[in-house]
Amino acid sequence: MPISSYNAYDNTGAIYNITRVVNPDATLNREGYSQYSPLYLPIAFAMSYGLSFLSITAIIQPLSHTVRDTLPMPFRMNTEKSSAVIVMSLAIIHFYKPIRLQFGRSMREQPDIHARLMSQYPQGMTIWALVVALLISVVYVVPIGMIQAVTNRQVGLNVITELIVGFMIPGKPNAMMIFKTYGYITMAQAMQFTADFKLGHYMKVPPRPMFWCQIVATVIAGTVQLGVQSWMFSNIEDICTSTQKNNFTCASTQVFSTASVI
Repeated sequence: MPISSYNAYDNTGAIYNITRVVNPDATLNREGYSQYSPLYLPIAFAMSYGLSFLSITAIIQPLSHTVRDTLPMPFRMNTEKSSAVIVMSLAIIHFYKPIRLQFGRSMREQPDIHARLMSQYPQGMTIWALVVALLISVVYVVPIGMIQAVTNRQVGLNVITELIVGFMIPGKPNAMMIFKTYGYITMAQAMQFTADFKLGHYMKVPPRPMFWCQIVATVIAGTVQLGVQSWMFSNIEDICTSTQKNNFTCASTQVFSTASVI
């Protein structure tokens, strides 16, 4: 077994055959797993998981100690400073047209489309799990944002979300991947959008045009990426295989797949 690899291995040193431990409905085959082999990871893969657990736990400490005097600062300002901040805030609100959010029908009138879709695929994720995934991002977005603002390094939530969903919805790899995606990507995109707003603030770009630039860019980039991906899968031979002659092996996708088995 290699020291560093994106694959998982069985007890013979061969690449782990996922089809032997997964049922046709994409759920864990416990009997097949007991008859096949435990999962073995390269040392680099295992170390990355250990360091991820360490960092995601330690990241709470700066929030509770290093910045404990910074967070309550707006609430402890004297009257003169508070008045200045309020006047400035009102001026900004008056200058920039607020972005009004349009809310659809309530859940009581008609179930949300995501809830209806999730109810049709039992091997997937439930709506309450989606809420938990989003809450994890909300809890960690402030401490991770503070660390990233100082160090320019982002701590991921991919490993901790795998652990949580493994206890919440055991034996469902598809649900695990969906949960991890919402739990991690929500935080990562929030950091990216915040960084854009910070750059726009330095460049004196009003927040409202910046917001719409982000929305338009997201739609264009997502559409183009989906089109390019569809073209690649249709025109590149042996894509996402280890024998692809031009090294289109999809390493990040392989890591994602291996994590779903773990």
